Amino acid sequence: MTGIWRARMWFAFTILGLCVFLLAGSAGLAQTTLHVAANGNDAWSGKLPEPNAERTDGPLATLEGARDAIRKIKETGLPKGGVAVNVRGGVYSLHKTLVLGPEDSGTEAGPIVYAAHPGEKVILKGSRPITGWKPYKDQIYQADLTGVDLGGSRFWELYYDGKRQVLARYPNFDPKHPRSGGFAYLAGTLQQDNSTPMPYSPWKARKEGTKTAFLYNPKRLAPDKWSKPTEARVHVWSWLNWNRNIVPIKSIDQEKHIITLQRRTSYALIEGNRFFIENVFEELDAPGEWYYDEAAKRLTFWPPDGKNPEGKVSVPVLKDLIHLQGNVAKGEFVGYIQIRGFTLAEARGTLISLDAVAHCRVAGCTLTHCGSTALTIANRSHYTEIVGCDISHVGGPAISLSGGRDWQHRLERGAHHNLISNNHVHHVGEGGNAWGAITLGPGCGGNVGHDNTISHNLVHDTPRQGITFNGFRNIVEYNHVHHTNQEQSDTGAIGMGSRDIYERGSVIRYNYVHDTGGYSMIKPGLWEYPHYCWGIYLDDYTSGVHVYGNIVVRTYLGGVMVHGGQDNVIENNIIVDGLKQQVQYSPIDSTTSGRTPGHPDKAMWLMKGTKLLGNIFCYRDEKARWINGRKWEQIVAESDRNLIWHYGKPIALNIDKLPPEESWAKWQEMGFDKNSIIADPLFVDPAKDDYRLRPESPALKLGFKPIPVEKIGLHESPDRASWPVADDCWREEHITHPGGG
Repeated sequence: MTGIWRARMWFAFTILGLCVFLLAGSAGLAQTTLHVAANGNDAWSGKLPEPNAERTDGPLATLEGARDAIRKIKETGLPKGGVAVNVRGGVYSLHKTLVLGPEDSGTEAGPIVYAAHPGEKVILKGSRPITGWKPYKDQIYQADLTGVDLGGSRFWELYYDGKRQVLARYPNFDPKHPRSGGFAYLAGTLQQDNSTPMPYSPWKARKEGTKTAFLYNPKRLAPDKWSKPTEARVHVWSWLNWNRNIVPIKSIDQEKHIITLQRRTSYALIEGNRFFIENVFEELDAPGEWYYDEAAKRLTFWPPDGKNPEGKVSVPVLKDLIHLQGNVAKGEFVGYIQIRGFTLAEARGTLISLDAVAHCRVAGCTLTHCGSTALTIANRSHYTEIVGCDISHVGGPAISLSGGRDWQHRLERGAHHNLISNNHVHHVGEGGNAWGAITLGPGCGGNVGHDNTISHNLVHDTPRQGITFNGFRNIVEYNHVHHTNQEQSDTGAIGMGSRDIYERGSVIRYNYVHDTGGYSMIKPGLWEYPHYCWGIYLDDYTSGVHVYGNIVVRTYLGGVMVHGGQDNVIENNIIVDGLKQQVQYSPIDSTTSGRTPGHPDKAMWLMKGTKLLGNIFCYRDEKARWINGRKWEQIVAESDRNLIWHYGKPIALNIDKLPPEESWAKWQEMGFDKNSIIADPLFVDPAKDDYRLRPESPALKLGFKPIPVEKIGLHESPDRASWPVADDCWREEHITHPGGG
């Protein structure tokens, strides 16, 4: 079943489900409705929407009360139409995570539905309000948290009027440059003994540099005034700016100006890497900053408006708000539960966690402000949907789907047949890393899954990739992804990073990708944006992928990059204005084989079988190449029927150091692109990013199939959390000469 057909079927099921929920009584279905309201009582039955006159019965007060009531109902048999929990508008501060197990499951004919009352805003929070504020000095206030239930451990987020505030740090947060400003920079690189400085050399440092210590500039940083330096945490983007590590400080040598960390970072720490240090009381020197003294149970806060913050401050205490927990070992899954229409906010970890679930659904929810991933799906979950949600301003990724990698049972033990569709995702990774805003298998070589669909999402303003996935036969289609990679580099808007050449059959089709960014250090004191980024990135050994019908515009290193995999087909795409080149082929040196069980020998995974067929390339930059690569006869199986337009300038490839004006003829002499043409594709209005083709386009004569642009991105639906959707947020102008220290 194709992804679009599945999406249409689920759209139809949504309409049907909504009708069942609203009209069950008049239709005579045996569905039970329970009510939850702010004026409810968990000792009541929940069968009445309002308290009765005697106040002996009425709605329930909590979702937990509704869950327990459903368990009692199920003791005599689940009603044929299932159970609907209707939650009236209001703010509900959860005192416990709502945990639903296999015993709380519904059935296909009788689902369990937890839903906000139509037209009313229901907010579920995992935080506690902080009261009792007293003036400390100037515009700074303090609150005594002795005896306050903080969930058993300290918190790392604080919210004021529902917005995340800044943990006291050096340097101060720069609101005009949230991704590229407000940093200090490593003053030097240390060898692995953590004490010997070494010259600036990123590639030498990767092998010989330390991951646990760095030099700081004493003219910029003065840790001698810090009373508790080992309680501070360093946020550092190591080596080539590929990710962020958050590591506590172990010690500070103020004579040698060396900070030693408690744990290793992902890569070597080199001169010029950016960092900031947080959780330092003495650095509380700007509006919006706060600090919690855990030993003294004292919270200090400088409100943004300088006024007494009474009634406006909250801190998260719950790890998760809603947790569906099955048991894979016993083959027990949580099934046929729907969560609809809620706003979920202010958790330490995840807002919704789905672990070993089947046929469950999260629809039309708004998820914001949490410490890590907003919504997780894990442990062989299948036939589960995340649709129509708005997800923003979260600490990690928006949605993470993982299946549990098992080299011997790749397909049997992966998450499968799940749908992530019609979601609006932006401004993620604000508290740490987000390798992808939507991920199927986190990071390179992550957990696998198969036959999952990621479709019709709008994803933008992310620190790294917009959509990241691996596995077998997964489909990524009809997504609009732009302004990704605002913080890191060596990435793409849509990316794969498989370490297993046997993972095959995935499709990337009909996506609109543009302005993919990329940000990194060229040398100490000099940064670049955009930098080292592609549109669609088939990293590592990603193999057997069909890249079809995508529109990729304004990318730095090209519209598509194939790194080392086999049998990838790039077909019928429109690629516009790659700054350096339009397509890049980068075979991996065979001496690195055997890195994972997926690469048993050199011969099995040499990059080969690449096909570039029937695409449109249109680019203006005079120095830009059409293709950049090497080992052509090895990696390219077929390249033909492409339309290329460089506005009358030569079509250049890097072939045997030939001058640009000679490389195209040599390419055809090698047997490639003999049926391709050099011509204007005749877009409808490229100045306004309208890349539809005019009827007289020569690309159509080559057999190019028009891309259904009208189907790309979000669409109106009863499942959408909001409509219409604005996509016009403010963006920073990245700092490129921040200076050192």
